[in-house]
Amino acid sequence: MSNILPLHHSYYPSRQSSLSKSVNPVQAASTSPSAATIRPQSNVQSQPQAQHIAMSGNASQGPGLRYPSNKKSIYDRNLNRSKNAELSRAAFAYLFIEMIAYAQKGAKDVGDLEQRLNTQGYPIGLRLLDLLLSRTANPLASIRPTRILPLLQFIAQQLYRYLFGRPADALEKSGTDPGQYMLFDNDPMVNQYISLPKELSSLNCAAFVAGIIEGVCDGAGFPTEGVTAHSVGDEEGKDGKGLWPGKTVFLIKFKPEVLEREEILGRGGG
Repeated sequence: MSNILPLHHSYYPSRQSSLSKSVNPVQAASTSPSAATIRPQSNVQSQPQAQHIAMSGNASQGPGLRYPSNKKSIYDRNLNRSKNAELSRAAFAYLFIEMIAYAQKGAKDVGDLEQRLNTQGYPIGLRLLDLLLSRTANPLASIRPTRILPLLQFIAQQLYRYLFGRPADALEKSGTDPGQYMLFDNDPMVNQYISLPKELSSLNCAAFVAGIIEGVCDGAGFPTEGVTAHSVGDEEGKDGKGLWPGKTVFLIKFKPEVLEREEILGRGGG
């Protein structure tokens, strides 16, 4: 900070003073014969500078992450290049813990914190839908699902396998609400490295995965009233101890227009 000079009027010349000292070009041309000998630079001399500006985006900056020296950005890479790439759990756990800490700042309660985690996962789901469909080898399978059941099977199989290396454990339809479906995960990976204090004992960090699922549904044209994550592991066992303590169910509630379209398609309508 000691090298930063203060913005003081005595140090920086003002624009008004510099303009007052400048000479009118027309007057200078009429009085000085040497003024007419000024010529613009040739195209050969200005070409390297133009290339540098086009490559870096700024004349004062060189090649960087956004504009590398080979003139290729991340959008020039092959989509299948990282198809089978894997990320270590330690790296994911470190990143996810920081995401939770960031979402916890300013959160009013547990519900607000889960909503912030849901918001973080939503844009990921929107992008993963296009990415996974474009990587499908079968041309028929690369078409966006148009029915509820194929969409949920896509989420439980392809999406879950891409994110966690395995499919979801179960997929069920609610017996009381025709527009509600349940996706089960016996041991969510996002909760394996989380230690909750007593005041946050009801928090389920799988709300981040619920946001991804909601983004996939909305991106596919199946708007939902919300996708929420609920812990059900303690409810299935005796004395509050189940076989899967971290078991989570994702409740997917579709909007009425989705159910109306599903009914029309079920009757064979257009």
